Amino acid sequence: MTHKILDADGRELARVRSVEYQGWKQIAKRLGVSRWTARRWARTEGLPVRRIGRTPMITEYAVRVWLEERPSYVKS
Repeated sequence: MTHKILDADGRELARVRSVEYQGWKQIAKRLGVSRWTARRWARTEGLPVRRIGRTPMITEYAVRVWLEERPSYVKS
């Protein structure tokens, strides 16, 4: 399954596969931060992590949307 990322005018910017990161270690690696920072961002910055039992999970699509919406995110 793929998701479309659209700009403000509705034009397609990219397509993202439904990759899912499970556990703080994988989530932190994807974000390029420590596990503790990833957990803090989930608590204080609105990182949209969901839990199945005790295991945190997030999709690649959710990561990209969240990063784009963060005011401190700088595109490189």
